Parts: sequence; C-alpha cells; structure tokens
Amino acid sequence: MPTIAPVRLAIMLGTLVALGPLAIDTYLPALPTMADDFGVAVHRIELSVSVYVLGVALGQWLGGPLSDHFGRKPVAYVGLSVFFVASLAITVCSEVAWLYGLRVLQALGGGATVVIAAASVRDHFNGREAAPCSPVSAWCCYWHRWWRRRWALSCYTLPAGRVFS
Repeated sequence: MPTIAPVRLAIMLGTLVALGPLAIDTYLPALPTMADDFGVAVHRIELSVSVYVLGVALGQWLGGPLSDHFGRKPVAYVGLSVFFVASLAITVCSEVAWLYGLRVLQALGGGATVVIAAASVRDHFNGREAAPCSPVSAWCCYWHRWWRRRWALSCYTLPAGRVFS
C-alpha cells in the first residue's frame, strides 16, 4: 500500500466525513420552504430527515464489507457519485415520495464514505498513532488555530448559504 502524508489523509478523510453533517445542516433551514414548494405539511418534509439518518446507517452497513472486498477507493468513488447524483436529483424532484427515495440514495452514498474514512485510518495507522488522523480529530489537529478553524468552517458554509439564500 502506498504511503500517504498524514496531513493529506486527514484532509481527505475529514472531507468525506463532513458530507453527512453538511447534507443535514444545510437542509434543515429549508424545511418550511420545501413544504411550501411541495404543497404539504412541514412534518411530511421533516420525515425526510429520519429517512436520511436510516439511509446513512444502511450505507455504513453496506459500505464496510464492500470496501473490504473491492477496496476503499472504488467504494468511495461510487459513494461520492451516488451522493452527488442524488443531491442533484433532489433539486428537481416534484413529489415527496421521490424526495424520500432520493434522500435514501443520497444517504447511502454519504454513509459509505463515512465508513471508508474510519477504515482508511485503521489501514494506514496502528494504535495511538491513529488518534491524530481520525476523521473527527483531523480538523482539530491540523487547523489548530482559531482563525484557521473559522476559515475551514466558512469554506463549508459559504456555498451552502448561497444555495439557500
């Protein structure tokens, strides 16, 4: 297995892990607007959040064994592709039932990328040396100053703000 710099690995894995929260956090403020757009009650759109969470669990459950069998990169690429295509399709769907199905698909792709990030850390590091490179602590270790953390968060939230404004 080729070696990879810990900083590069942390950035790549942190980005993979950030997909799931990004798909929830940028989505929640738009729920009332989506309900108006679909012409349904808000609770019907809120159900798509629960569907997404179940889909993430299913994506992790399927992504782990698939990445063990086919390798981390192919499953990560497929997961990212499914996430991306489902995200685009959500923007043009016109029925709530389609929204639920597309959110499950989006979550399957996102869930697969999360499990790949955790498995990749175990592939490259052992024991205590894995801790600084875990996806959760990656940003804290390599963006250790306040202004750098703020800048990194802004990079994620600026595009989302433009979409929903």
